[in-house]
Amino acid sequence: EALLQFLNNIEKCDSSSIVAKSALVLLSGGDVAQVGFTESLVMMQYIENIFPRSPKNSHIAFMLEEESKNTIENAINCRDIVDGCGCKDIVLVTNQFHMPRAHLIFKSVFKSCTIHCIAAKNGLKEGTGYR
Repeated sequence: EALLQFLNNIEKCDSSSIVAKSALVLLSGGDVAQVGFTESLVMMQYIENIFPRSPKNSHIAFMLEEESKNTIENAINCRDIVDGCGCKDIVLVTNQFHMPRAHLIFKSVFKSCTIHCIAAKNGLKEGTGYR
């Protein structure tokens, strides 16, 4: 849900903005469960089903990082890709529960970038879950 909202916001950007000219969505996650397909591939297939390509969003490029097995590897494996693109702003999308840890890790790995966070709801009722 959070990723779809983010993609819709990119699609609606003013044509003069940098984001409107080109946006890279880097999906990161390997075959952690060893089921024969990666988390990033599943995310890409999900996006393709709910976010059909059109001229309005043709400036959005998708890349997959399919080797990482945990959040630290997500950040480290994405660093070369992000550095190669010259990106200075990163939007980190993960769930509410995972965001504080993921944000800390990504800030440590991407010291020269600004990290913007979009936390998806975790599906837990208010007041329940880990504290």
